[in-house]
Amino acid sequence: MSGQEIICGPEELTRRRFLPLRAELLKAEMTGLLQLWWRRGRGRMPSQYDFDIGDLAAFRTLFGRTHLVDVTAENPLSSRFLMYGSSSSVAGKTDWRGAELGEMPVNGLRDLVASDYASIKATASPALSETSSLVGENLFHFRRLILPLSDNKRDVSQLFVACLLENAQLVPELVNDCGSVHVEDVDSGGFADNRVHPVRK
Repeated sequence: MSGQEIICGPEELTRRRFLPLRAELLKAEMTGLLQLWWRRGRGRMPSQYDFDIGDLAAFRTLFGRTHLVDVTAENPLSSRFLMYGSSSSVAGKTDWRGAELGEMPVNGLRDLVASDYASIKATASPALSETSSLVGENLFHFRRLILPLSDNKRDVSQLFVACLLENAQLVPELVNDCGSVHVEDVDSGGFADNRVHPVRK
């Protein structure tokens, strides 16, 4: 997996970078989730059936921003959302259950996610990433933990994805590469709470 990728387009600026799996970067909720994944796998990849409601209750603060994705298709854009957190929104839509990743209209971010899913499927290793993205006038910033799951303890069948929103911010390198923006002084509480006015070069 490449460490960092930046996408610049007429309606979208996105930067995604991978981070080390360290506790201070994972935050408490994600650290506990990663430890649970290791325990249930016992040295191998766990399956989705190795977890029960009691296990996951401790991470209920993440539930609204978790996804379960079927990645058995050869094309990563055909990855299908088996579960999609009700607090997550893409292009104004919150219910992506049953939809394929390729149906999402945010091209740059979607293609980065497809690349990430393919890499994690190939390596069968968990990964942590940080994303800052400006789509239209909406700015969001989040960390994402992706945990591979297997039906046969060998091949990756699903990915469990947990997202944790942080204060929206544009990374300086992103602005330098793609143009400049003005962000109104609005508190960040979700994916689309900050209004941003791009200034194109």
